[in-house]
Amino acid sequence: LDVVGPEGGLAAWDPRTGRLRHRFGTQAPVTVVAVSGRRVAWVEGTTLHLGDLTSGRARVVPPPAGSDGFAPAGAFSPDGRLLAAVTQVGFSARPALALVRVDRGDAVRVAGSDGALSDRCSPCLAWAPAGDWVFFNRLGPGFGIGAYRLDHPPAARVSLDVPGSFPPSLQTL
Repeated sequence: LDVVGPEGGLAAWDPRTGRLRHRFGTQAPVTVVAVSGRRVAWVEGTTLHLGDLTSGRARVVPPPAGSDGFAPAGAFSPDGRLLAAVTQVGFSARPALALVRVDRGDAVRVAGSDGALSDRCSPCLAWAPAGDWVFFNRLGPGFGIGAYRLDHPPAARVSLDVPGSFPPSLQTL
């Protein structure tokens, strides 16, 4: 399955047949943040959308309390039930990791994940193969990797020191 946008909406087609499967309407340029199985997630401005490629329906995910929306980064869990996303930096809030329950379309900000990065990192978010941990790039203090084990808050910082790197330690940034 291939997904493209934003001209005329977000289009998803089957590369085996070359046939268009669905077109989701959009009002502005979009960034596709994740595709998995029959689901696609995209950010339009700071609004997160979840699309079902089987039914062609889409819905908006409200941002978690205390955030101003979503940044263009995301990753579906291996079982497709959760989407890890990054909240948009706002006037009063730092970006953070948010978990979206795909079946309900609701998002929860993860405690201890402030400083999650959503730009100049690829990938910005990654799941452990078992789907019990999500890892994210984070800033402050210094650059590092954050880790969150599902149902075991808060998120934690993973110590990272790369010998011979410049600067000598990413921890000292």
